Amino acid sequence: MYMPTQGPCTGIYAADACALVAAEEMGAKPEDVILEFDSRAIFTPVGGGSDGTSAASWVVKEAAIACRKLLLQQAAAALKVKPEELDTRDSKIFLKSDPGKSYGFGQFAGKDTAATFTGRPPASVWNTDFGRALDTMNATFCDVAVDTETGKVEVTR
Repeated sequence: MYMPTQGPCTGIYAADACALVAAEEMGAKPEDVILEFDSRAIFTPVGGGSDGTSAASWVVKEAAIACRKLLLQQAAAALKVKPEELDTRDSKIFLKSDPGKSYGFGQFAGKDTAATFTGRPPASVWNTDFGRALDTMNATFCDVAVDTETGKVEVTR
């Protein structure tokens, strides 16, 4: 699976998070999702840290659902079954009635199988009063010393 993206330009791993979402929705192995960084790509998963990642991964989820549906339709036509008789797991398509028989995604995607999605994601918690009242965009760190013999922990800074 190829996922062309302009990529994040802010030092966050939004593209990686989106690739994991695509794998989950497609029934693919995460390592089979290839992020292709291309400055001409339409998709750019940035927009404000966790909220931007949440919005971008929602769009990827919707596109992956549509792409999986297309792939299952192509496989069903080739196998002479109904799409609902098929499922996906580990980058393979299999018959629900006989999971031992499986076929790689590539066997049914003779031509490019692609899906896009355009839409507005659900409002993020951060943009609501609840989110502003509960400042979840912070982290707290400390340095500690641990005595490995006794297990005693001392906060040093």
